[in-house]
Amino acid sequence: MAPGSPADEAGIHGGDIVVEVNRKKVSSVAEVRDEAAKVADGKPLLLLVRPTDGNDRFAALTAG
Repeated sequence: MAPGSPADEAGIHGGDIVVEVNRKKVSSVAEVRDEAAKVADGKPLLLLVRPTDGNDRFAALTAG
């Protein structure tokens, strides 16, 4: 992730896997993008992330 990006600020790192977007399971980058595109700018985006340590956690970002 780019330093200072919303993903970086939410604690998402390279190698982390996004498992859900707004509580909908996703299995590819395209699905993550499609689900994120459904969220209006400025609205919350909730991601369930599986970091490389295997301990799933939620990360919140703002769409846009």
